[in-house]
Amino acid sequence: MLGKPCLKRQKPTYLKTYNVSRIIAFSKIYRYRFYHFEYAHLSDRLDHVQALLGLNGYQRCNGQFFLDWENFTVLPTPPSLLVTLTVDWKQGRGKLPNCNITAHRDSEEVGVCWSVSGGEYSTHPDAQNWVYTDWIGVEDAFQGQGLGKFLLQYSLQEMHKVGYRHASLSTSWDNNLALLFYSNCGYKVVDWTYAFEKVLSETHTHK
Repeated sequence: MLGKPCLKRQKPTYLKTYNVSRIIAFSKIYRYRFYHFEYAHLSDRLDHVQALLGLNGYQRCNGQFFLDWENFTVLPTPPSLLVTLTVDWKQGRGKLPNCNITAHRDSEEVGVCWSVSGGEYSTHPDAQNWVYTDWIGVEDAFQGQGLGKFLLQYSLQEMHKVGYRHASLSTSWDNNLALLFYSNCGYKVVDWTYAFEKVLSETHTHK
């Protein structure tokens, strides 16, 4: 039978001298796998670190979940909306180029999909084969017509043509609609990352 760990926990009351009301831990720690994508916080895989934070009064306050799709293959499904696409390739820090795709309708920009090389975040050779979708956006008036899915699929198709073989992306930990969308596209959740905070107040107590 396991007993409770004997740990002495104290509030850092000296911080109140400096008018500090809360402490944020791992707001951005670049911990997704080994590719260090910029939106990652503390990886869920480092459960011992999360346990230590919890024992010392920290609570989750923010986070991103990460999905990837190894050896992806995709055939874009055209949206019900008639659009024209422009493809803008830019060389970054990765071996393969980054790509911005923009959808226009009657000369109006209605959606975008921005993708970058995993090499933007890591020099490891394996990272060069990964494409990270940094942003997908569709104007409100044009949502619900399959444009977002089409932009993502078209982007992946173009990235595959130039040599990318694996895809990844992330979104906020509470964005269930995005999780459903990406899962239906073929991505799988591989990591959850969190930021933590500790509130310093006279009424804050440890259990």
